[in-house]
Amino acid sequence: MKGIARLFYRFAGIHSLLIGLLPFFIPVLLWQQGYRLTEVSLFIALTGVGFMIALAGWKALYDRRHWRAILIASFIAELALVASLILATLLFERSVTLFILAALLNGIYNCFYWITQRTLFSAMTQAQTGNQT
Repeated sequence: MKGIARLFYRFAGIHSLLIGLLPFFIPVLLWQQGYRLTEVSLFIALTGVGFMIALAGWKALYDRRHWRAILIASFIAELALVASLILATLLFERSVTLFILAALLNGIYNCFYWITQRTLFSAMTQAQTGNQT
């Protein structure tokens, strides 16, 4: 297996094992925990803000070809998101700060995961089509 393909499959596989589909179901979990629709919508909006903020950092790392930093940041964001969600479920009172932090971390994680995965996939498929011609 070529280097980029191996990196892509390892990256996607490890992330999938660690967190699965949790980011997709966070709004559902919030709803089940009694959050109102406006709060769930705010979480989704703040996730978008976190994504946009992280995108600038991701792009700066990408432009400098700091792949190691990108991969490490994706796992740190993932672990921080999971930790914030675990902490939020252990607290008896709702914390606005933790709510905002979890939403921003969700956006940061999604940015680093999805943009990295997409970039690696594109590089892998371009390398494969380049070998066939």
